[in-house]
Amino acid sequence: MHIPRLPALNHTLTSALWGIGLGFFIWIGLLSVEITSRLNALLCGIVGGIVIFLYVLIFGDQFLTGRVRKRRRHHHQHKS
Repeated sequence: MHIPRLPALNHTLTSALWGIGLGFFIWIGLLSVEITSRLNALLCGIVGGIVIFLYVLIFGDQFLTGRVRKRRRHHHQHKS
């Protein structure tokens, strides 16, 4: 008998979860230290979450597959 594996998540869903989770963390953090008003904290959390979502969506998959290192090596070979 083997241990069941969790199903693989779509990369877009994973990116959305990172964006929502860290955007929520930013919002709660700004509320807790009371630096800004509640509206500004909410806007910063939303904008931060969207930026994090886009960053993970665009660059997150490259680090998992190692495409960044391959691209750098390939670029240096053509430069010589």
